[in-house]
Amino acid sequence: AFWRSAPADRAAVATAKTRLRAESRCGARSDHALLGVALDELLVGSSSKALGECVSRAALVEARQTRRLLDAALTTRGFRPTGGGGPVPDSGAGLWRVVRAIVVAALYPRVLKLERPAQRYAETTSGAVAKDADARELKFFRRDATRVFVHPGSVAFAERSYPSPWLVYNDAGAGPDGRVVARDVTEAAPYALLLFGGRLVPRPSAHAIDVAMPPRDEKGHASSSQQQSWMTFDAHPRAAAILDGLRRELDALLLAKAEDPHLETATAPVVAAIVRVLLYDGFV
Repeated sequence: AFWRSAPADRAAVATAKTRLRAESRCGARSDHALLGVALDELLVGSSSKALGECVSRAALVEARQTRRLLDAALTTRGFRPTGGGGPVPDSGAGLWRVVRAIVVAALYPRVLKLERPAQRYAETTSGAVAKDADARELKFFRRDATRVFVHPGSVAFAERSYPSPWLVYNDAGAGPDGRVVARDVTEAAPYALLLFGGRLVPRPSAHAIDVAMPPRDEKGHASSSQQQSWMTFDAHPRAAAILDGLRRELDALLLAKAEDPHLETATAPVVAAIVRVLLYDGFV
């Protein structure tokens, strides 16, 4: 584990996470983005002693080595290891929205679906106002109908409001009480799943798009047709064609990059278009 978990460390870790999240605008529902912020401060910036005391030294050494290896691999293949010249914002909420989409691409199909309780309302002087559900009332499921609980150490553990009903996760295993627990999670925006998830299956008559799941589930069992079309989004038929076209263009660009590492990709029109879709939820 990256963060220290001893009872004596929990208050300091919670304080550090709250500070990093507020200063970076990395989002309230992503352990992976928060980890990126912490690593930037610990490995690149001028980190405080307080933050250093919140993380595992062994995990930090491993992260430093992994970062060095990944930077070298990206440089060898012609990708810039850090920023410069592309359409992705250098900092702020926009940067982290793109980072969270990359996390979705990396972790798919490890996806959880949120089921909310019935909407409740509070009476105010201005009329009825929708109330957020209690965090304990929110239920997450894998496509095989297994209920999965978010780990108490996750930044999403106490969240009550999710703009998107989808999460991706690193791993999920049985806890001491037998419940399946997901440790590191990130909220998955719909366009991140549509662009970087499985094959798109348009259903024009229903004004919907299915994101096809793999033919086998997390346990290696064959998936039913219902499980494979488990992820559905409302969308105009034209949107499906545009998204499919962007995916094909990106695939072609990456194949060309593999053939020629010197090919410039950061300023390619398809990259700019995909970034705009992610930043503005499809309004480009």
